[in-house]
Amino acid sequence: MSNILILGGSSGIGEALVRLAAKASNQVVFTYFQNQDKAKVLERETGAKTVFYDQSTEAAVNDLIQYILTNNFDALVNNAAEPYKRETLLELNADDFLQYLGRGIRGAFKVCQAFASSIVKRNGSGKIVHVLSSVVMGFPPEKQASYVALKYAWLGLMRAQAVEFKKLNIHVNAVSPSMTRTPFIGDLPERFVKMLEQTLPMGRIATAEEVAGVIHFLISSQASYIHGANIPVTGGQTF
Repeated sequence: MSNILILGGSSGIGEALVRLAAKASNQVVFTYFQNQDKAKVLERETGAKTVFYDQSTEAAVNDLIQYILTNNFDALVNNAAEPYKRETLLELNADDFLQYLGRGIRGAFKVCQAFASSIVKRNGSGKIVHVLSSVVMGFPPEKQASYVALKYAWLGLMRAQAVEFKKLNIHVNAVSPSMTRTPFIGDLPERFVKMLEQTLPMGRIATAEEVAGVIHFLISSQASYIHGANIPVTGGQTF
């Protein structure tokens, strides 16, 4: 049994992971931002514990850091996705772009740093998994510059952590799912999704449960020799 902290666990891939990890008898804590009602339902249904987390404010980031430092987590899943506006690069405001990127990388950096410090303090071991996207594996779709830049920043952070944190007995990996059926793609027309599915090797996009299964494997003892990897969860799609 592990003590797992999942950032962004109230819907989509995060929710699927909360359910899977709790069903496997792990102690699970997950953060939420906007979906408080849904988070409370998930808490009742799974026995997991909820924590409010708004990565856009430094105070909330610091509160979560203190929570991590006072609890003995064995695994951390970085999946806190902030909504973004689909705009072309010519439409995108530079300040908005930099602020979005700054919030996302600041939260991930500081939370992972606190987790690693906690592991070192108790002379333990741990797992970190960053939830990226297939946009870091090839040319991305249009109008997603902010999202793409943040996922690349997390990929760089993961690789830097893999180099340094292994000395601390912390495994660090990432998953890069292609389009997945979650509320995150709720603004896309279904006809567009169906057209895309016709071009994919498996004829469909991924489910949240399929991606969560890979993450759950990476934070398990079975993944003891996987380190510094970015696992594609793309159903055979290559880039």
